[in-house]
Amino acid sequence: MGRLTFSLALWTVCLGQAGAMDLWVTDFGAAGDGKTDSTVAFQAALDTAGKAGGGRVCVPSGMFLIEGNLRIPQNVSLIGVWEAPPVATVIPASERIPEPPVNANAAILAGTVLLAVAGAGDEAGAPFLFLERNTTLKGVIVYYPNQVAAPEPVPYPWTIAGTGDNISLLDCLLVNPYKAVDFGSQP
Repeated sequence: MGRLTFSLALWTVCLGQAGAMDLWVTDFGAAGDGKTDSTVAFQAALDTAGKAGGGRVCVPSGMFLIEGNLRIPQNVSLIGVWEAPPVATVIPASERIPEPPVNANAAILAGTVLLAVAGAGDEAGAPFLFLERNTTLKGVIVYYPNQVAAPEPVPYPWTIAGTGDNISLLDCLLVNPYKAVDFGSQP
């Protein structure tokens, strides 16, 4: 009986993985040009995966301006492209990024970069990324292009917050956050 139970459990897990969907934020209108607000496109892709019961929302290399906040629904992974160890560098204008974002002297080029601008001046506001249970954030750089060091840093809400079990952060870098990760306020 134990072998049958194990076989059924393995079959259920594999069936669930086989049914997982991969969605691309670019198919929902996201632009990695550093200037076009991609909040609605990202959230639409995340919500579509959530309504389907889960899946991966994939983000290619680029600089994606996110002027709002994002919520990652249960059983959904937001997966970026971690191309290389990030390095601070000056971003020259290019075909992909005609005009570099504000404060580009410290911007990160390698991989998937989310430019976070929401909540400036409101430390108590909604987090930039809110993760529900059974979610993953992987291969993403979150960069605050408008953050300053002097005379004082600009207050922002938490960059990442979440509630529930099984939340994973893998290969992520947060650049210039005021408050980085909060998994304790809403256990």
